[in-house]
Amino acid sequence: MPQADIDDGTTFSNTATFDTAETAALNSNAAVTTITQTPAITIAKSADVASVNFPADLIVYSVLVTNSGNVTATAIT
Repeated sequence: MPQADIDDGTTFSNTATFDTAETAALNSNAAVTTITQTPAITIAKSADVASVNFPADLIVYSVLVTNSGNVTATAIT
């Protein structure tokens, strides 16, 4: 399934068609699947130290933002 189809939230249809010498006409059957969009963002923040002793002590933070959903995340600020 292409990511663009999930982003659009459309339905996905797949049709199987077959014919045999013994049947009068083409036989086919379609399956339609609804695409459920589940947008989600997770964030984790950590510091390089557990505590500080002086006002001028430096703390370095790391921030990790992850798109944990199934749609493309845009306009993240």
